Amino acid sequence: MKNVYVFLSFAIFVLIVSGCGNNEALSTTAEAENEHQSENEEKSEESVEEDSEEVEEKIMEEENIEEDLGSKLENYETIVLGDTNDVKEITVEYPHFSYAPLDDIISSEMEDIFEREKDVDENDEFYENSFGAKHSFIRTFEEPIISSDFVSVYFEDNVYYAAANSHLVSNTINFDLRNDSVISLEEVLNEHATSLDEIAELAAQKLITDDKFAGYREDPVSDYYMEAAYEVTDPLENDYDSFTLSEEALTVYIPQYNSLFAQSEGIVGVELPWDEIESFQDNSYNEEAINESVQEIDSYGFGAPAEAMTALTYMDEEYGFSVDLPESWEGKYTVRESEDYYDHLIKEPSKSIVFSLVEEGMYIGDLFSIEVIEGIDEDEVEEYYEDWPGFEGYIGAGNDVVLVYTRPGMMPDQLYEEPYIETGNQFSQMVEQDMSGILETVEFE
Repeated sequence: MKNVYVFLSFAIFVLIVSGCGNNEALSTTAEAENEHQSENEEKSEESVEEDSEEVEEKIMEEENIEEDLGSKLENYETIVLGDTNDVKEITVEYPHFSYAPLDDIISSEMEDIFEREKDVDENDEFYENSFGAKHSFIRTFEEPIISSDFVSVYFEDNVYYAAANSHLVSNTINFDLRNDSVISLEEVLNEHATSLDEIAELAAQKLITDDKFAGYREDPVSDYYMEAAYEVTDPLENDYDSFTLSEEALTVYIPQYNSLFAQSEGIVGVELPWDEIESFQDNSYNEEAINESVQEIDSYGFGAPAEAMTALTYMDEEYGFSVDLPESWEGKYTVRESEDYYDHLIKEPSKSIVFSLVEEGMYIGDLFSIEVIEGIDEDEVEEYYEDWPGFEGYIGAGNDVVLVYTRPGMMPDQLYEEPYIETGNQFSQMVEQDMSGILETVEFE
């Protein structure tokens, strides 16, 4: 028994010693792994910190590069090319930005223009009957518009060829600093999800309503001015070659010789703020969708037979409202319902009521129309037309409908010439003077 006891004691001792050794080994291994993990975490943190520092450094470098470029561009110098003799005076001024991608484009164009004008033959027919006046070509530029993304420069040429009157011509260069390339108008329109037609429409409205152009138009705005405003802003690509950019707006330039600004002192720029372009897009209908919804109907043409109306109150039984007309309209107007309405109404009307001028049993032209719009909030319509040009506007609301008006932007072409001049004067009076009073008489039952 003693031997067994000793053996058991030894066995227990061995187990105890062995157990302690395993625990110590496990503990040592765990500590080593923990230390290794800590080291990896520290290295990972250091790596992240290093990556963050590198990103910050790169950002700072890019910002510094932009600041350096911006500072360089703003500190441009003016280059002047000149050539003057007894019969010619050529001057071309342009900015030099000390930025090769931009300078190469500008200087190449300016030098070509200078050489072209300088090489004009002094014995050319341009100089005949010049009465001693010099042929001159003077190009100047306005202070460039510089941003972190682009540079926009406006140039103006004052040109005098012999006996002809001097005239001004606008030219522009818009340069993309991100891609080192010239910016086309098409790229600008695509970037802002708009079109030349929309830009032209908005420019025409600016000419008709903006205070900047009040000195060029009558009050109220005449049909002739409206027609001319749309004529000079006709959406032809070549007429929109001159434009400048800023962070706030696109500016397009109207040629000096036109029916609106022939007497202006310089080129007229029409500023179109980006937010107004966006708002205009939001309030415009998709033309294709409108055309799909409009049905073909018979319509009057100038001179078509038409029966004049004598009643001085128009009553719409369907929507429950009436309109009073002045005594001067008796026997001079007719009314028809039409589905041919203006594209930029806030919503497709349920009904379009057209008032037209009739003279001696002959249709002359549409004076104005009342559009009936259903399923829309009155405040929304009123807000939409708050700053709209005078050829569309809000009238009133009742019986779950909202009424708006439309009027023509111009008279029929025939009324600008004899023998219809007097008829044209009458047409203009009925639209410009009578219509506003008529709209005030609209009353719901």
